[in-house]
Amino acid sequence: MVQDKHRKILGNIFFGLGVIIIALLLITLLNNTGSTEEAQKNSQIYISMLISVSIFMTCGLALLSNHQLAY
Repeated sequence: MVQDKHRKILGNIFFGLGVIIIALLLITLLNNTGSTEEAQKNSQIYISMLISVSIFMTCGLALLSNHQLAY
């Protein structure tokens, strides 16, 4: 029982962190829409952040759904 509570808490933290990072990425992306040079320079950063967000959110959902990989 305690492990299930622990998984739910960690799942919510991972998923919430992913949502926060996506929101920050969208804000910075919308802020840089006027300058294409800056957007091209930061494209590698955006791609790496999107990869990390997808990992965070996948781990959070796996923990929340008690997936076999989360044990």
